[in-house]
Amino acid sequence: MKSLKRLFLVAIAAVLWSFANGQGGCTNPESCNFDPFATVENGSCLWSIDCAGNCGGNFIEDACGNCYDANAQSAQNEFNFTGNIQSW
Repeated sequence: MKSLKRLFLVAIAAVLWSFANGQGGCTNPESCNFDPFATVENGSCLWSIDCAGNCGGNFIEDACGNCYDANAQSAQNEFNFTGNIQSW
């Protein structure tokens, strides 16, 4: 029983220490990566959601409405009219 009580007190002390020292994160609730547990703003807030639904992602939509990762494009991949990737 004493060890359980000691463990509980250590856990409470850890939580209080983290609040006292501040947990960094995005504290703006309007950003797409808002951290409800952050107590200190660290400049990590992101505001854009890409076409794949990723907060701060780099997927782009082409003129045909295909959503893809622009960094994954290579000379061997091309998008056809259905939005599928064809490789050869």
